[in-house]
Order: sequence, then structure tokens, then C-alpha cells
Amino acid sequence: MPGIKPNWFRLLTSLAEELHCQSTRVRDLIGDSHWLYDGHHKEYILTELLQRHLPSGVIARRGFVVSPNDEALRSTEQDILIVDTHREAPAFAGGGVVIALPSSVLAAISVKTTLDSGTVDDTVKGLNTVRSTVIDHCHARSLWCGGYFYEVSDEVARNPLLVYGHIASAITAHAVRRPLLSESHPIPRGPDLLCTAKELAYRLDHGYQSGPGTATPSRIEGFRCQGLSTAVFLATLLSHVASVRNQPPLDLEDLSSHFRLEPLAEPHRELTP
Repeated sequence: MPGIKPNWFRLLTSLAEELHCQSTRVRDLIGDSHWLYDGHHKEYILTELLQRHLPSGVIARRGFVVSPNDEALRSTEQDILIVDTHREAPAFAGGGVVIALPSSVLAAISVKTTLDSGTVDDTVKGLNTVRSTVIDHCHARSLWCGGYFYEVSDEVARNPLLVYGHIASAITAHAVRRPLLSESHPIPRGPDLLCTAKELAYRLDHGYQSGPGTATPSRIEGFRCQGLSTAVFLATLLSHVASVRNQPPLDLEDLSSHFRLEPLAEPHRELTP
């Protein structure tokens, strides 16, 4: 029809609407009679969205990461692992579950219903077991970790700055194992990104070594996303996957960059060493 123009903003915000509509269907039908299945359903629909956008040879599955030379070292079960099967076949894959070796793991994702202090702590705790498992087998920043939350608690809705404290406390409580060989830049201490489905995003800037004996500290940056949180989550993850696989930048990332995110009232908070 003449006169109709592309609406990229509506396209990107529809990603969150798509997941939100699907996520409530199980709860609408069964109420609170089976919380476990409701949680698995939320993981499944996010996994489906990711798989539609991931490049060939990269899979998204629930699973574990294991060390190839230390049988006692393994991650906890992850809601979603992003695994590059072109780089190395999983140690096991079947029934929707994957057990992957460190060199093939591109990302780990925790999926929760509600963003609050408890779920942030659980997210950081679980994702940091992946970081601790891969730390001696690949560059620390080749692994991307993210937390995806479908909604926020009333407390967080009133004051999104509370999440800074939740993340900082969880990182302190669940430290990543130090690598056997030190790296030139500070190792990631927690997830790269925590996002709600629509409005909030918290990015962890891991800091860098600015000179001999001088490191710029890690910090948490918070944003309001005007309905774009899911698009930001997807674009950031896919950009990491492309970078690690030495592929060109993504069109989706270019689209997402057209819309400015609004920093929170306190734009960032540094993490103590």
C-alpha cells in the first residue's frame, strides 16, 4: 500500500511483546499449580527466539559445561547455553540437553520470571560457575553471560537503582575462580548484561588495564529501554557471537543502535575491588 513506511521501533519492541504474550499462557491456564513447568516454558520460548536468530552451527540448549581435565570442575545446570558446534562437538547432546566443553561455549543465559534481589543472586551464582569452569581453557572475555527477566518486582519498579546493590552483593558473594595464568585485563566478575523483557537493562563494564599496576575498575551501568530491552539483549548477544566467530557486524545491532537508551538517575556505580 502506498505511503506505508518501515517502523523499526515497532519491530524491535514487538520482540518483547511476543515473549510476554507467550509467557503468560501457561500461567493463565494452570495458575500456580506447577511453577516448575511455567519456568521451563519461559526458558523454551526465549530459546526459540534466540535459535531463530543464531547463525548456522550455533545451538541454544539447556545444559552444563564440564572441564576436560578436571572431573570435579563443572558448572551448575544452565537455563540456556549457546554452543558453537562448528568449533567442537558437545560431549553430549540429546533430549534438549547439551554437555559442552569450554572451548565451544559462546554464552550462558539465566532465565527468571521476576527481577528481585533473590533472582539476581541466583543468576550471578549460576552464571559464575560457567565462568569458573572455562577460565583456564579460553580467553575470559570470549564467554558472554546474561540474565533475562520477564518482569520486575514492585520494589524494583519503584526504584530501579536497587538492582545496582543486588548485582554488587551477588558478585561479592559468588566470586569467579581466579585463572591459573593471569590475563592482561581484569577478568569478568559477573554477567555482561541483565535485562527485563521491556524496560530495564544493566550492563557490566568489566574494566581494563590502563597501565602497569593500574586498572580501571569494573562498573554497573543502568538504562531505561522504552520497550527495547529484549532487542538490546538479543543484539548484544548476537554481536558477541559474531565477534568471537570472526564474522562481520550484524544488521540487528545497527537497528538497535538507532534508539537511544535513557540512563538511570544514577547512570553507573563502580564495583569495589
